[in-house]
Amino acid sequence: MHLDFKETPKKYIVNSIMCINGGVVAGFCYSFIAILATAATGSVAKIFQNLFLKDYSLSLCFFISVIVFMLGILLTIFIKSKFKTKKSQNIISLSIMIICYIALIFSYPFVKDSSNLELKIYWILPIFFSSSVQYNTFGFTDGVQIATMFATNNLRQTMIRLIEGGRNKDSEKIKTGLLYLFAIIFFIIGLCIGFGFFAYINVEILAISIALCFLCMLLQD
Repeated sequence: MHLDFKETPKKYIVNSIMCINGGVVAGFCYSFIAILATAATGSVAKIFQNLFLKDYSLSLCFFISVIVFMLGILLTIFIKSKFKTKKSQNIISLSIMIICYIALIFSYPFVKDSSNLELKIYWILPIFFSSSVQYNTFGFTDGVQIATMFATNNLRQTMIRLIEGGRNKDSEKIKTGLLYLFAIIFFIIGLCIGFGFFAYINVEILAISIALCFLCMLLQD
């Protein structure tokens, strides 16, 4: 695959902002409920962990969170089939994410003092949904699929491409490796914001995500 970096600078900026947002939301979820609601892997593991612990209601919570994550993916597929321009697809996805964050902010008083883990998981379902929308909408730069919500594959691809590119003097692999590396760096910046601000503000952290989404709207070509 030829990597020519012909994407507009705005697209790189938007994907970088979305990586920051992914970190902010991940940091918020971990600080609030010690659960990663930006991916489905942890939820799948929790389904079976709680089944073996015979905590069936909690297992059901995580099962529903996976279904909600999948529904977000299905929605993005529908959006891409109905709206042909990338700008329209992005703006609709960003609007959905903003609505999810606003819903959480306004419903926060109902869960902030609760010790019921199931209630908190149900409350945070919009994060599972918005995260899957972001995951399947943003992160494609120069034909390279870069996750903006988590770091596992980005870390793997960074190591593989930079090491192989350096060993074989392949500038293409080095460039793609750097794309993945930058995604990780911006994700970490978002994590620092999410974890750092949680000590002073709680659900208001999501206002940062709303601002990031609005900024990405303004940057659409």
